[in-house]
Amino acid sequence: MNINWLVVLGTALIPMIIGFIWYHPKVVGTAWMEAAGMTEEKIKNGNMPLIFGASFIMAFFLAIQMNFVVVHQNHFMSILMNEPGLMEPGSDMYIYAQDFLEIRSKLQNL
Repeated sequence: MNINWLVVLGTALIPMIIGFIWYHPKVVGTAWMEAAGMTEEKIKNGNMPLIFGASFIMAFFLAIQMNFVVVHQNHFMSILMNEPGLMEPGSDMYIYAQDFLEIRSKLQNL
């Protein structure tokens, strides 16, 4: 399976963008700071490159895993495995599965 790395990198940025919005003081940031016992001084003393770098790496791993979950063609055969005639050459189900896989391979090569 081909992974579109540009899309994975873009997808990894989405949690960061949502976090920037969510934790902004005018949205929920002030309430979050009070609930977590955070102060402006603690935030300024934090290692921001490490925090955001680790967050991005974790979001990147999540984006890669979601790629395998969302692309349903990877699980096509497991969906049909209990269908009668799937592995019998010449049956309707066998022909359907072969046609699907052939079309999928043509689309992947575009």
